[in-house]
Amino acid sequence: MSRKRGFVISWFYPPGNSSEGLVTYKLLKNSRYDYDVLTRGSHKADMFDRSVDESDLTAENVRVVQADAVRNTDWINEAVKYFEKNRDKYDFLMTRCMTVAAHVAGIKIKKLYPDLPWLASFGDPLVDSPYLYDAKRDENPFWLKHIYRRTHSWRQTVRDFGSTERFLHKILWEKQRRKDTQETQYYAQVNREVYALADRLIFNNTHQMKRAFTGEYKQFERKGLLVGHSFDKALYPSATAKSDSKLHFVYVGHLDHLRNAGVLLDGIAKLKHRDPKLYQKASFEFYGHMDDADKLRIYNLGLMDLVKTHGDIGYLESLRKIASADWTLLIDANFNGVLDDYIFLPAKLLDYVGAKRPVFAISQPTGATADIMQELHCGQLATHDSDEIYLYLAKIIEQGYNPIVYNQDRLDKYDAVKVADAFDRAVAELLQ
Repeated sequence: MSRKRGFVISWFYPPGNSSEGLVTYKLLKNSRYDYDVLTRGSHKADMFDRSVDESDLTAENVRVVQADAVRNTDWINEAVKYFEKNRDKYDFLMTRCMTVAAHVAGIKIKKLYPDLPWLASFGDPLVDSPYLYDAKRDENPFWLKHIYRRTHSWRQTVRDFGSTERFLHKILWEKQRRKDTQETQYYAQVNREVYALADRLIFNNTHQMKRAFTGEYKQFERKGLLVGHSFDKALYPSATAKSDSKLHFVYVGHLDHLRNAGVLLDGIAKLKHRDPKLYQKASFEFYGHMDDADKLRIYNLGLMDLVKTHGDIGYLESLRKIASADWTLLIDANFNGVLDDYIFLPAKLLDYVGAKRPVFAISQPTGATADIMQELHCGQLATHDSDEIYLYLAKIIEQGYNPIVYNQDRLDKYDAVKVADAFDRAVAELLQ
């Protein structure tokens, strides 16, 4: 009897390099089902695409179908047509978000085949997310009342009244706001249809899932399925021996204007001010994309001897860097005052704990990251406060502070084999 086969639609998947694609890869690789994964042939069409070829990341039970299309709409249509042509091969459908395109394709397929079991996975929420902020019209900073509030000068406000530059900035801000509003409304419409049509709605942490089923979406709570991120022990290469006695702090992954290293760099600078020879005791290595503002901050703070930035590296190489680190670095976006609990679970956190390395995490005191840190006792959690970061770094570097106490039973819960097994049981129940 042949094994059940799923059709997976994922904008991100190896040979492309991305967090969502790698999370999907680890899940499918360790599943007992077979899969065809439709992804993109070109992995240079998105801001999160990396110039890294992950062709080495293969699995015997997964066949990758690389679409010809690059644009979202064309890719959606190609995914739907491919499924229609091969409908008889598949027992169930799974779509992976981000981006929203995969779920749009899922909606189209489900409408064509209503009896097809569909699992819709949300890497990030499509509604009520601080990453999808829709500014109110009266927040336009180029309105005269806001200029006055900033300057407290009627004279300046009168001068700006007839300013062509101010007027153009106001118009451009409004144009961007309309674009953001249209996108937010589109995402909300897609979200409503996915919740109504999909048989299972997958989330990677309890905080995200709880937030997902509020308001009008409460009625779909019974469809919720928790499938957390994982680490795959089979993928870790051997660690590289250190060539010095420094403490090596390592960050791997994506940083941008929202999730940035600014507060960490400020904390490092405070410690260097107290100890000018800090570079002899520690080094901070960043691998992957870093926002230009952070790079400029490194220069302005005089941290070039302590902080090194590197380009993108492959996933297996990133695991080697993690395994060789004295401490790993995790930086969540600062949504204090916006989110009561941090709802985003960083996939790199599970890669860090899979290597049993100490984690220095900067996040909110409650949320997905804090839960893992507290459950696994895997390092030190700090808030987005440079003084607090400075104090903990001093304690680690100068006093040898290392609070990790990994419990193997708790750690095993996040092993990719265990996570995939729980997922498989949910699929089996759905297929019945």
